[in-house]
Amino acid sequence: MTATNEAPSGTEPVTMMDFFMHLDYREPLAPVMVHYAETLEDGRIIGHRCPQCGLVYVPPRGYCPICVVETGDADELTLADTGVVTNYTIITPVQYYGQQETEPFAKASVLLDGGGILSLQDIVDCPVEQV
Repeated sequence: MTATNEAPSGTEPVTMMDFFMHLDYREPLAPVMVHYAETLEDGRIIGHRCPQCGLVYVPPRGYCPICVVETGDADELTLADTGVVTNYTIITPVQYYGQQETEPFAKASVLLDGGGILSLQDIVDCPVEQV
């Protein structure tokens, strides 16, 4: 458009469409995330410990973003399934088109015993009022 709101010469008009559209996005998982998912199905939580700084990443990333070094099978460790809730939030869904959640629910960040933080984990088997 020009300063006078006229389309420049030689351009086609723009067609506006007003409707809801559903798009499915499928992103392939990195091999390290496939392995993480498989170990979760086996009942184990794994992480990678950075060989330089010692930080533990759960789920494993395949690298340490702080030291910028690669991590791999040699850096894998099995973590405890217990820990301390460091943070939580109760989410009350706002209804909008396509919203599937209707009741309040809780999420938590957990510092696992032995290192590593799991973020945004569902709090289940506990009424939201008792969180």
